[in-house]
Amino acid sequence: MAKVTIAVSADFFTSFARIPRRQQGKILTFINKFRTNPEMPGFNYEKIQSARDRRLRSVRIDDTYRCILLMAEKDLVYMLLWVDLHDDAYAWARNRVCSIDPQTGGIQILLVEQEEPAVPAEPAPTALARLDDASLERLGIPAELHGRVRAVRTEADLLRLEARLPALSYESLHFLQAGEPLPEVLELYDSCRNETDRTPPAKEEPSLEKALHNPFSLQHFIVDPEEKELTAMLDAPLERWRVFLHPSQRNLVERDWGGPVRILGGAGTGKTVVALHRARWLATHRCGPGEKILFTTFTRTLAADISDQLKRICEPKIMERINVVNLDKWVTDFLKRHDYEYEIDYGDKTDRLWEQARTALPENDALTALPTSFFMDEWKYVIQPQEILTQADYFAAQRIGRKQKLTRRQRKDIWPVFEEFRILLNEKRLRQPADAMRETRELLEHEGKKPYRAVIVDEAQDMSRQAFRLLRALVAEGQNDLFITGDAHQRIYGQPVVLGNCGIAITGRARKLRINYRTTEEIRREATSFLAGLCPDDLDGGQDAREGCVSLLHGERPVTLTYSTDDKLYDLIAAHVAALTGKGVAARDVCITARTNQKCEHCATLLRDRNVPVYMLSASKSDNRDADGVRLATMHRVKGLEFGAVFLLDADPASFDEDAAPREQALRYVAASRARKYLFICKRQ
Repeated sequence: MAKVTIAVSADFFTSFARIPRRQQGKILTFINKFRTNPEMPGFNYEKIQSARDRRLRSVRIDDTYRCILLMAEKDLVYMLLWVDLHDDAYAWARNRVCSIDPQTGGIQILLVEQEEPAVPAEPAPTALARLDDASLERLGIPAELHGRVRAVRTEADLLRLEARLPALSYESLHFLQAGEPLPEVLELYDSCRNETDRTPPAKEEPSLEKALHNPFSLQHFIVDPEEKELTAMLDAPLERWRVFLHPSQRNLVERDWGGPVRILGGAGTGKTVVALHRARWLATHRCGPGEKILFTTFTRTLAADISDQLKRICEPKIMERINVVNLDKWVTDFLKRHDYEYEIDYGDKTDRLWEQARTALPENDALTALPTSFFMDEWKYVIQPQEILTQADYFAAQRIGRKQKLTRRQRKDIWPVFEEFRILLNEKRLRQPADAMRETRELLEHEGKKPYRAVIVDEAQDMSRQAFRLLRALVAEGQNDLFITGDAHQRIYGQPVVLGNCGIAITGRARKLRINYRTTEEIRREATSFLAGLCPDDLDGGQDAREGCVSLLHGERPVTLTYSTDDKLYDLIAAHVAALTGKGVAARDVCITARTNQKCEHCATLLRDRNVPVYMLSASKSDNRDADGVRLATMHRVKGLEFGAVFLLDADPASFDEDAAPREQALRYVAASRARKYLFICKRQ
């Protein structure tokens, strides 16, 4: 048999997910046989007589279900497009047409109608209504749809056009509808096309086989999948966005960068997905014998989740080249191998030394009136980040953001407290994480070795200045060295850091992801409302505006649950959980998140009293997706996860102090943005 190309579309996974679980086994058996030999005599290909595209075929799976595929015999290509009940499958196929987009060179499956609704004489004065033919053509909108586009009044109107438009054109219209200026949208559209490094289309129509490997095709098709990869995707079809990369994402992943790269993006825009695929690409194509890649993040649980996700997309031999570990664990292990004599304090042991350190203050009423928290914060936000070891360094130190001004004399008077604190740390054989990172970096510099071929950093907004200086020391400067993703809107641990001040120059290699793939637009807006009044940084000294990000998905508006007592709240939650499971949402895909572990345990007790099965997410290991029950987790724990439905407890406006408010706002944004389809905001009356 001649070599054939088999591709599976994203729509196939969508349709597969809607089929009852007990019927999916037959379809999986069919697919695996089809992968082995699509020309097997047992397959009964039937032409769909009424189909607009004559290459579409129906294949019988059993008495009830049919698979719709496109068979291009000349190109030796088979494309699995849809699976459904017999009549529904034929209805889906009837007006679908496969073509190659002349603008991008990618394969598109479009819905074609015979008659278009009449366009109103006076379109609504929207951004789309004002588009001229030249702009629409430049955005890849077919001429026959220009009138329909100008007639769009609402998001629902635009949504109805999705199946009729090329994906990149549809995204561009969404940005315009959201208020983005036309020049910026045109620039974004052109950059997505140009950054794919595609060759100009030939005069003759290219083959489907070649077009399938175009980045715009790979956004919607997986080509020649291995059995393990395909089975994993069919087992979790709703996570397809983790596999089908947008061309703008693929361009970040599959290329050689001349130095450090920084990727920004709001929750759900695929930063971690891009980082995962970047790790796989580097390990596959840029790792020499004995070389390794470090994939690091802030917390142990995030590292465990990332490791699980990498195993889903990487073969074991590729996974062996990737070291996934949170940075504190890496530092601890490294120092142990070097017979480090100090205990690194990740708790509060060192905090207890401050009262004793205060005894070094001179007799001065103004100074002795300073609270212990002042010295702790001065140490945390001034001395440690700037690696101040001497009084002279302290005199020259910047204190940006510190409210209480200090004269040179006052700095001289309080410096003995910090000297005494260091003495106590040495006496107790203790080190704080910042000191451990500095001393690790010094050891690496002394050895003159670079442990890694490349370093990938996720959740960079929570990393400290010392962390980035260490990361810079882990890999040689040059091509593909550092790949950094983050979002200061989600900063719940660290302080703002300027990468340029840590030896990490990102000039010309700073990018931003703008399409939310996880949540509906309604949930995205609700989650973003928690950030009101914040102006987060861009990890390099500038600001990162929240504007310019949209979701192409739409759904139900978030629901606010108001209650007067805990009993009423948990009665409401239990009723909504029952309604969700009645709609087909698995209990394991529902999460209730609260501010503290104590609140989660209280919640578990009250839900069990109402016969709602619960499963508490551990802070030390990843979620066991085989375990049944509604998930309970703190807002910190759900970072990096996603669920079909999220109940957000502790959503009431709280009386935080001025310093804590931004962190608490970010925490609620993180929690709310974990929801894909349903979000419930719980507020006490």
